[in-house]
Amino acid sequence: MNTEIRTSVWEGMVAADRLRRYYGKLAGKLARRERWMTVATCILALVTSGLAINGHPNTLASAILTAIASALPLIFRLGRQITEASYCGKRLDDLSVHWRELWQQIHDLPQQEIVERWKMLEGTMNEITALKDQVPEDRALKKATQEEAYAYWKAKTDQSTRAATTVARA
Repeated sequence: MNTEIRTSVWEGMVAADRLRRYYGKLAGKLARRERWMTVATCILALVTSGLAINGHPNTLASAILTAIASALPLIFRLGRQITEASYCGKRLDDLSVHWRELWQQIHDLPQQEIVERWKMLEGTMNEITALKDQVPEDRALKKATQEEAYAYWKAKTDQSTRAATTVARA
């Protein structure tokens, strides 16, 4: 087995897992942001109504703030970003299964088949993440999910190595 191919499959599997985690968490974060904007808009609308009922002089200013708050999700296109991040996360979740299968079969398949499947999976991953240009990058979340994915796969590999060593000694 060519070490370079093995490394490429490993990196592809970890990258798919990292992206799956990233887009899943990003969709949740954006959805919470949209929810808070909606709650703020509702509160401002209630305040504006109360001011209008009482004939308060700041009713116009409150109405303007309410209009601005209600437009923010549209301005930032949060609904679209949430949909795209959710779509990427779900598709990458499905793709991660195929990466894991390839990794598990890496010693059983002919090298040519591994290369073909690796190229196909890389191409699919690129197609899925093509939408990422529509979703703003969250660097802190990207770093956290990268560390999470690498820690998960390192622990999983260490566990597999210990199990193989135990079986070999027995």
